[in-house]
Amino acid sequence: MSNKDIKAFIRNIEILIPVNDANSKRFIRDIESSITEYAYNHAGCSVDDIVQEFGSSRDIALDYIESLDIDNLIGKLTTVKYLRRLITIVAVTAVAALSIYTAYLHHGYNEFKENMMNYENSVIEEIGE
Repeated sequence: MSNKDIKAFIRNIEILIPVNDANSKRFIRDIESSITEYAYNHAGCSVDDIVQEFGSSRDIALDYIESLDIDNLIGKLTTVKYLRRLITIVAVTAVAALSIYTAYLHHGYNEFKENMMNYENSVIEEIGE
């Protein structure tokens, strides 16, 4: 089993775990270490061998989620929900402000073009006597 396959398997577990705190990072590191050690000790093992030994990525993530304190999990998920909303509001506000500022600059530029004086080069020659 290649290192790339291990990374993909671990990435699937990370996607399924709804929180990203220190405990979940430690869990992911530990499971990755265990899978890497198993793959090293069993040369030529496949993803199916890993699934038989450790379970599917879905089962691993589900076991981890079930081991969490439900009140703590709800609090973290609520925090994530509000943080996503805040980021969305800030992004929409920034885009709207940038659009208004761009429209203001464009209007000023058009006004400047209309009011700009046109210069002509005039040559004044004296007509001889």
